[in-house]
Amino acid sequence: MGVREGDLGTGKSPAFKNDDFIVACRKLFLLQLEVQRPKVILVLGKFVGEFLAPLSDELKDWKRIANFTAIDKLEKQVIQATFSNDIKSNLVLLIHPSLRYVNVGRRRYQQDRYHGQEAELQMVLNAMPINH
Repeated sequence: MGVREGDLGTGKSPAFKNDDFIVACRKLFLLQLEVQRPKVILVLGKFVGEFLAPLSDELKDWKRIANFTAIDKLEKQVIQATFSNDIKSNLVLLIHPSLRYVNVGRRRYQQDRYHGQEAELQMVLNAMPINH
């Protein structure tokens, strides 16, 4: 996962052009889910969201992410998903760290109640499970 060629450190991985590689990466991800059983998954970047989308019906809005503004308008930043292997987890779609400084100011959450860095922080907090 996250394969790169050359010096380019941002943008869509060239691995997305290889369907067999993507299938293998998704299988590995599902295996990791079964072993780790995470309560929360921080999804770093829209391409990772698109990568995960086929693995859960709840992530259908992440299949083709135009930009974070579109996801924010749909209020689909934090999703509880059941994956194809029946593992449940809360996912938070965050800006990838390599582009965070440029884009975080545009983030909105809960109908514009939160903006920027505060929006992403609240998304993470809302994804945390409450233990009783």
